Amino acid sequence: MRWHDSAYPRSVKDFEAELSAYNIFSGPLPPDSVGKSCFRMKISKNEQRQLVSAVLYNLNLSSKDQGFYYLREVIVEIINSQDFIPELTRTVMTKIGRAFNSSARTVERSLNKVMDEINNVNTRKYILKVVIGKELSSDSSYMNAKEFVALVADQIRLHYSGEFPFA
Repeated sequence: MRWHDSAYPRSVKDFEAELSAYNIFSGPLPPDSVGKSCFRMKISKNEQRQLVSAVLYNLNLSSKDQGFYYLREVIVEIINSQDFIPELTRTVMTKIGRAFNSSARTVERSLNKVMDEINNVNTRKYILKVVIGKELSSDSSYMNAKEFVALVADQIRLHYSGEFPFA
């Protein structure tokens, strides 16, 4: 039965599922790829770590603090995530915490401390210039960890993926 044959409208969830299963550039997606990332990274994790470290050094962040390494690993984890829209969640924090033999709460606190350092030293406009490479007009508001991780991970995914993600 098609959706308009029913007396009740389709649910939002059904509509979103149908919408996400259709790529506007190339037609329907294979069933196993729905909700999965189309990015195929051409560089190794060590090269990703070097790129992220270079961005963090350009933002005048010292590698003396443990939060530097937590932030770098969180960004690399998000870069390699197979989710279509990766999220900085408690499970990512727990995974990073296990890798460094600490708790998710410790990772979260360290990320917040590092973001405070980045925001105290740099303006939002400068952060965007370092990460994106272009000057953008922006307000001078605080950039939180989720925004920063998403920004850096997306830039690296776009520049170093094997193909255009939606082609």
